[in-house]
Amino acid sequence: MWEQITKADIQRARTEFNLKRAEALRRHAEELNDLDAQLQDIEQFEGIVAAFFEEYVSRDKAASENEPPLPGQRGEHPNALPEGLQIRYHLSANFASFRRSAG
Repeated sequence: MWEQITKADIQRARTEFNLKRAEALRRHAEELNDLDAQLQDIEQFEGIVAAFFEEYVSRDKAASENEPPLPGQRGEHPNALPEGLQIRYHLSANFASFRRSAG
């Protein structure tokens, strides 16, 4: 069997390997670009949420701290957000597609 393998066979195998490797690297780069775009979407969304919170929620919270509590309340504004609130979100694949097509 070894007597039938030629240098051309080895070169052909090497060429095929290099093509597969190049294709894998191309796919990897494409996936990284998609992930970078998704991360950019998340960071942009986070900035929008932070700006919204700063503009509307913190202003309302500051105003409510100066108001006396209503009877039956424990000194909390009815719309007060709990301390340590964390916003979690999941972006679907459609969101990334929308962002690219709309932008």
